[in-house]
Amino acid sequence: MIEFQKRGLPHAHFLLILAPEDKLRSTDNYDSIVSAEIPNPVTHPLAYETVSKMMMHGPCGVINPAAPCMKDGVCQKHYPKSFHENTQKDNNGYPTYRRRNNGCFVEISNGFRLDNRWVVPHNVDLVTKHNAHINVEICSSVLSIKYLYKYVYKGHDRATITLYHENIQRILDHQAEPIDEIKLYLDARYVSASESIWRIFHYRMHGRSPKVQRLAVHLPNHQYITFQDGEDLQDVIDRANSRKTTLTAWFQENMDNDAARMYTYGEFPNYYTWDMKQHMWRPRKTATIMIGRIYMVQPSEGERYYLCILLTHVRGATSFENLKTIDGYTCGSFKEACIRLSLLQDDDEWNACLLEASAIQSGKQLRHLFVSILLFCQPVNPEILWNDHKVALCEDICYQNHVLIQFQNDNIPDIIEREALYQLEDILLLNGKLLKNFPNMPIPPTKTSNINYYNEDWTN
Repeated sequence: MIEFQKRGLPHAHFLLILAPEDKLRSTDNYDSIVSAEIPNPVTHPLAYETVSKMMMHGPCGVINPAAPCMKDGVCQKHYPKSFHENTQKDNNGYPTYRRRNNGCFVEISNGFRLDNRWVVPHNVDLVTKHNAHINVEICSSVLSIKYLYKYVYKGHDRATITLYHENIQRILDHQAEPIDEIKLYLDARYVSASESIWRIFHYRMHGRSPKVQRLAVHLPNHQYITFQDGEDLQDVIDRANSRKTTLTAWFQENMDNDAARMYTYGEFPNYYTWDMKQHMWRPRKTATIMIGRIYMVQPSEGERYYLCILLTHVRGATSFENLKTIDGYTCGSFKEACIRLSLLQDDDEWNACLLEASAIQSGKQLRHLFVSILLFCQPVNPEILWNDHKVALCEDICYQNHVLIQFQNDNIPDIIEREALYQLEDILLLNGKLLKNFPNMPIPPTKTSNINYYNEDWTN
């Protein structure tokens, strides 16, 4: 990512993600790449010259309270650092680099001596080669990705400009007319000379390598289509039927080519390239690295979520039906197929959770807990959880309406169960969901009026 600041000069942010076999596993690996100490002027004279001029922070803090990095009397970059004999891993994803108290220092123009506590982490080879400020850090946290990509979305640099004119000054001096502050100031985009040249010559502002091929995930006949206002509806439907998505084209390629069946949907872009004009996969002529990125699917999306799970595990599927076929048996849903392939966990944890809570919580509290499990825990069989615990979930409703009955074989009157389901539906509606969004959950009839428990015959 290329960033321009008010001073005008561009600087770049790079995020390098290492392959699994090249991951940095120990602090010794960290020290081989990143240094936070002043280089030896004898063995690394060029690096020493660059670090002493361009890689020393400050001074700030008590030494220089007016430094730009100071805010409320504290350095925002947390300098000076502490001395450390060895590099240590930290919980925030950034290591604490080795900064030995070896007596080395750099004396700057104002007479201050800056030791290893003031060194900005760097790579010795890079500063030697480029003679520039190049900050190198090791990070194993997702925060680095967020930090990097914010430069794409944060928008342009801005500046507030004060407009001056003799008429404005006259207004300010004599208050002859009301002051219009909108006319006095201009909130504008700030473009420096360097940035304007950068954009005129169409230099890249950001880049990514290797390339990423996004892969569609949709249920049968639920793919996205685009059309223009006033376009004939039949033409839109015909075009949608003839134009394949990356998913349906994957099915077709597996059907036509036995060699393609070796790969999962996510692995496919490494060996095939997507032809956007013909909407079909073509075998790659040269080996390359391509990341296949399946569109994110939330667990709350039901069947589409289970379809996504199957696509990451099943190889060589030729259709949606074939994707659901396990050992010759065609499952009724993608969820059932996931269960048969043991791709989903069972509900023992949620069953134990409800059982434990039922000993101390009221029915109302249990219903809120049950909704939380439905919304955020993706139970495999929510209807079984309901049937196993509905007595406890309905307990307060019976009490509030003076319904004293003997529960036999965990059966409760239908009217009590319906009321509990109505209340579950009300809680789900607050989160934009309905009971029908969860497979096999009982759906109560449409509620037309309040239940009159006192007129019901409970003897049966």
